[in-house]
Amino acid sequence: MFGRFAVFLCLFLGGFARFSGAQTAISPPDLEFIETIRAAQLNERAVRMFGRDALPATQSGVSSFRVRYRARDRNGQPVTLSALVVLPENGAPRGLVVANHGTTFDRRLSPSRFRFASGARETLQVVLAFSTGGYALAMPDYFGLGDHSGPRRFPLGKLNASSATSLVVAARFVAKSRQIAVGNRLFLTGYSEGAAVALWAQRELENGPKSGWPTRVAPLCGPYDLSGATRVAMLRKPRNFSDFGAQLFLLAGAVHSFSQLHKTPLSRYFAPRMASAVSAHAAHRARKRRYRPRTKLQKRARGDAKTRREKRGNRMDSQPETQSHFGNRPRIFAGARVF
Repeated sequence: MFGRFAVFLCLFLGGFARFSGAQTAISPPDLEFIETIRAAQLNERAVRMFGRDALPATQSGVSSFRVRYRARDRNGQPVTLSALVVLPENGAPRGLVVANHGTTFDRRLSPSRFRFASGARETLQVVLAFSTGGYALAMPDYFGLGDHSGPRRFPLGKLNASSATSLVVAARFVAKSRQIAVGNRLFLTGYSEGAAVALWAQRELENGPKSGWPTRVAPLCGPYDLSGATRVAMLRKPRNFSDFGAQLFLLAGAVHSFSQLHKTPLSRYFAPRMASAVSAHAAHRARKRRYRPRTKLQKRARGDAKTRREKRGNRMDSQPETQSHFGNRPRIFAGARVF
């Protein structure tokens, strides 16, 4: 069974998908205001997040928006995707940054669901890193996340790239409609899965008019060589439990995405018990049910757990977050602001 799965993964990661990167005119995006974040809030949180790597204090607050915009799927058909756009109130003279997020299968962690007080940690890092440095920021949700109900396309940066390229036009339209001046320079970046998206987006943009080419591209730790290094890393014998957990998570996510895209049963790639577990977990995520305690004891236990999480979060925020389970990513993002 393992040999059959290894052959599948090699073919899947190496030679999958035909996709047209041609840019087409898109209709104006739908815009929903989320919140305004004051300069003092940004500065205080940036110091807690980046420590000595934080840039000098910004004098400009920012406004965040959820944007629904048009793009093209792998068959060239128009689809509606969603994204987060963050605009400095005093303008963004340094240009526009399109930042592509790392892997998640939780729709609630999509960038367009971001709130400053309770948003996804990675999105918060990116917002603090770029929106306080004179840049406008745009973060696509990708296919299968945010407001898009279709299948997830993990880890296929080639198929997700149009969510980034189409967002360039949409983000500039939003800035113009809000009378926010944004510089002409365009930067692409991304972490993990988002790094591959950034590179494929670069290729698509550079196949178009030179006026739309990105100024700089900064991919970080991405799955660039799917049929080579990435395949080897996914199929090698785990060195420890952390390796095993990461491989299981990524393989299950990739196979589930593939089965949805091509309407093939999970049992074709996994043993029956594993296929059943992956399917049940995906169905649970799709329902987005929240746990509702039924007894006073359960309510009390849930409240105690929430208190512990809040205390743990406060301890983490009280120190510079240059080291975490994401590695040295906050420091990297802070340094990336010197484009």
